[in-house]
Amino acid sequence: MRSTIVLCVIIGGGIGAAMRYETAVIATLCGAASDLPAILIVNVIGAAILGFLHGRDHRLPTGGDETIPLLDQPMSRSAAVTAALLGTGLCGALTTFSHLAVEMVSLLANGAIAAATGWVIVWLIAGLGAARGGITLGKRWHRRC
Repeated sequence: MRSTIVLCVIIGGGIGAAMRYETAVIATLCGAASDLPAILIVNVIGAAILGFLHGRDHRLPTGGDETIPLLDQPMSRSAAVTAALLGTGLCGALTTFSHLAVEMVSLLANGAIAAATGWVIVWLIAGLGAARGGITLGKRWHRRC
């Protein structure tokens, strides 16, 4: 099972990295003057996906031999594969805090304090909103299944 989890992380990571790259390319083609819009988009998408996974209670154990430990949380095999593929793999490669930090330091170094503050506020509101929306959708999904 461990090799399956590792493979899911690799596959999800490849997809997430490609999505992140293409988002930056599209933002540039649309005339974005910096990477900030692309970073916002990928981080909001990642927050929504992780919120959904959290909301659907994917870590609830199914009982008996069906549960496997992943990050010290018992979960079913299918939940572990989903968490590895979408959570660790896809969202891990898609989202980026380090790039955000570098962009904020660059803005601050250039004296753009208001712009840096504005972007941080937008990211917090959008990210928290996306995570909350994802949790809500995940809970609805869980109730249906």
